[in-house]
Amino acid sequence: MNNACTLYRKDTKKNCKQHKEWPQVETKFTEEFTRLLVMKQEKNQHENHKQAMTNLHCNKDVQMQALTNLLKDHHHRYQHWRKMIKLQKPSFLWSQHTKRRNVNH
Repeated sequence: MNNACTLYRKDTKKNCKQHKEWPQVETKFTEEFTRLLVMKQEKNQHENHKQAMTNLHCNKDVQMQALTNLLKDHHHRYQHWRKMIKLQKPSFLWSQHTKRRNVNH
C-alpha cells in the first residue's frame, strides 16, 4: 500500500492528502470496474440470446419447408390415386397393394 503513494513519508508519520484518499479511489475504481463487468456480461447474454433466437427461427424455417414438401408429395400421390380410381384401373391398384405389402413385410 505504501508504494501506491510516492508522497507518503515514514519519517514524519504523516499521510499526505493523496494517500488518505487512496482507499476511496480504490473503492470507486472497484465499483466502476464491477459495474462495467456486469454490463459486459449482460451484453454477452443478450447477444447469445439473439443468436439462439436467430438459429431457432432458421431451424423452424427449414422444418416448415420440409413439412411443406412432404405435404405436397402426399397431395400429389393422393391426386394420382384418385385419378387412377376414377379411371378404374384395377391392375394399377393391385400392383400398388402388393408393393405396399412387400414393403411392410
